[in-house]
Parts: sequence; C-alpha cells; structure tokens
Amino acid sequence: MKLLTIGILLFLLPFNVCAELTPGPKARSAGDLALLVTASDSLKYIEDWVSTSSEKPITIRRITEIKPEQLAYCAFLVTGLTGDKNNKYNFIVSFRLIGPDGIIIFEVPQYAKGRGQIPIKPSFVMADPALDLVLEASDLAGVYRVEGTVEDLISGKKATDTYKIILKK
Repeated sequence: MKLLTIGILLFLLPFNVCAELTPGPKARSAGDLALLVTASDSLKYIEDWVSTSSEKPITIRRITEIKPEQLAYCAFLVTGLTGDKNNKYNFIVSFRLIGPDGIIIFEVPQYAKGRGQIPIKPSFVMADPALDLVLEASDLAGVYRVEGTVEDLISGKKATDTYKIILKK
C-alpha cells in the first residue's frame, strides 16, 4: 500500500524538466569575490529577497529552457565583497548576451549595481536591477549565454559567471 501511495503522489506532483531547485553555491567571506547569474520564470524570488531576513534562505526556481516570448527574470548575485573604511560595499555588474551561434547579441557595461553595509555573515547581495530577458520567435533556437562580470569598486577585483538558457521552439 505504501508503494502505491508513493507512486500516486509522485504522479500528482508537477513535473517540469525545464526548472531546477538544486542548492546554490555557498556565500564567500569578504575579499573572495564571486558572481552567480541565475534566471527564473517568476519574480517571486526577488520579492522574497527584499522582504525576508538575510538569515532565511531564499529559493530560486531556476529555469533552463524558455519558449519564444517567455519572460525570464535574470538576477546577478554577488558574494565576497570587500568593505571600505566604513564597512560599506560598492560594486557594478556588466553583462552580455551571446546567441547559439556565438555572436554577442548585446552587451551592457555597468548595467546593475549594489551599495550598502557589508553583512555580518557571508551572504549574497542582489544587484539592482534584475534583467528581464525575452527571446522572440525570430531568434535562433539553441543555447543562449548570459555572461556577467562584477567589479568590486572597493578592492578592484572582478569575477565572472555564465548562465545558460535554451530557447526551444
């Protein structure tokens, strides 16, 4: 009976191979700069981010595939920032979108930023603004890459990350 119940429950659970809820990387200590680029099909993670204590983890339902005209909300999460003499951080994030053919579709230097008090414990800071990404029906099907670069304006260090998303038609 337990096997049947488990089978029924698994059957009733929503199944979506285009999204993942895997744990993300660990936050880094000051000076160990890192960037995490991610994308979701919902703004919920951003709403949770700004309304939840930094002690509580936020779940980001990362998507790996989109369809034409589907909105993907991309975030740039930064960790390991260095503080100035007042223990404040300051950073900028630049990004570019590269198509399946390897051609840069567009790039935006100094697209997003962050400024504030260094957290007491290692944590992630979300750059503002997030990126709303929509690929059109006329765009090539295949793997697109959102490549981000963060520059810590206090230490001068840079870090990069790439997020891959597949346009399926």
